[in-house]
Amino acid sequence: MKYKSFDLMEQWAAMPTIPRDHYFKNLPLDVLDELGWRWDAEKNSYFIPYFSRSKKTIPFAQWRHLSGDRRFTFLKDAKPTMYGTWNLDPGSKIFLVEGTSDLAVLESCMVPAIAAPSAASGELVKAMAVWCAENGIKIVYAGDNDDAGNKLREALDQVAPYRVCQPRSPYKDWGEMYEAEGEKSVMNYTWRELFPGEPVPFPEAEPGFKSPEQIAAEQEEWNKKSPVEK
Repeated sequence: MKYKSFDLMEQWAAMPTIPRDHYFKNLPLDVLDELGWRWDAEKNSYFIPYFSRSKKTIPFAQWRHLSGDRRFTFLKDAKPTMYGTWNLDPGSKIFLVEGTSDLAVLESCMVPAIAAPSAASGELVKAMAVWCAENGIKIVYAGDNDDAGNKLREALDQVAPYRVCQPRSPYKDWGEMYEAEGEKSVMNYTWRELFPGEPVPFPEAEPGFKSPEQIAAEQEEWNKKSPVEK
């Protein structure tokens, strides 16, 4: 297929931010603002720019529709690119996810990520993985827990080694986990992979966590029990 060249920076600069009364996976709208998401009222959609790695051009884009039969569409005739290439930092780690919304979730949790536009982006993933290997970037596969996500993992299998940190069961993707458990829980979960051996940033968000005060109170109650009750 012969692609056309695009740079949507001028159009993007004229777009308003997402209305402040909108809700998207419980994410702070400031996060979406920073990622460049904008409001396209004519399409009743979020405009999602795929900035170049330098963030000086927008060669590819996506619309996430809030109505109609299609959940999202891509810029017609444009060459697809990975989303989040600005996060590729030689010598570091990068989480590979499927879709722009999961990248937004990890961005909110301060986790460097890059996203495949869709589950059909195997060739893009392969090219990205080769570039990462050449530049000392360690890939952490963090795709969806479903058959579509497995396709991206299979593409990785063909070209590069990687570690795995997918959303924990029973969640399909990071958006589901974020909405159910909150930002602190997702940060703890992903930071274990990002910073192995380091304490999690929010121990109070861990399942079964008890504060020193709770432990002391429980011990006091235990001490009050009779030998029979114990």
